[in-house]
Amino acid sequence: MIIHAKEISKIFGSQIVLDSIDILVESNEWVSILGPNGSGKSTLLSCLAGSSKIDSGKIEIKGKDIYQYAGKDKAKIIAFLTQEALPDMPNTVEEIVQMGRYPHQTSRLPWLQKQDMQVVEEAMVFTETISLRHRQMSQLSGGERQRVSMALALAQQPEILLLDEPTTYLDVYYQLAFFDLLKKWQKRNKTTIISVLHDLNLASLYSDRCLLLRDGKLIDAGEVTEILTLDNVKQTYGIEPIILKHPLKKVPQILLKGESE
Repeated sequence: MIIHAKEISKIFGSQIVLDSIDILVESNEWVSILGPNGSGKSTLLSCLAGSSKIDSGKIEIKGKDIYQYAGKDKAKIIAFLTQEALPDMPNTVEEIVQMGRYPHQTSRLPWLQKQDMQVVEEAMVFTETISLRHRQMSQLSGGERQRVSMALALAQQPEILLLDEPTTYLDVYYQLAFFDLLKKWQKRNKTTIISVLHDLNLASLYSDRCLLLRDGKLIDAGEVTEILTLDNVKQTYGIEPIILKHPLKKVPQILLKGESE
């Protein structure tokens, strides 16, 4: 077990955003957090990253309270990729990806050692951003920016990768390419991935397990085939879809009925 969230709650003003959530995540597992807008998905991910402080409960990372980790030590374990694309910066793509090595910085100079440069090079090759290394963010498309964001996160060499709606601004081709890359990285590096997603079909194709949230409460959690059921989707989203089994992957795929004639 690499992450254990015990009865965690988060309150904004008088609103309970997370209500006594329990989560167990094993190493090398891909877990997707699903639910309608305002259900607390991004808040939960931010709490698991240690970016947002919980009001009650406890979050343990590798058996240690998340708030007991020093910043650099936590960054060696957790990388957090938000849904917002990287902003325009006066740095080159290579310089931005190099920032991912900051948690591993020592007192030695120069701070980027040969091993660091090898990791940066590997992350750019893996994410197919190596050809962009001398360009600036203002010169990149949305898909290219997101791949640079992923290269930056992977350069941290995290044990846990947190993704908040990472394909929001990507078309279908880049969504699949993005998740294919992540799945390949996960298999090769034994990385634990937790993603917040809106697309139930993508979650079903790539995740091992899913969590369903609604109004800050955990509706259900388990393997994809157990969770993406008609009753669960109806209870969580208030819709009654058609659920079919993917002909190749044998996992649930959601079809929307639309307005009845």
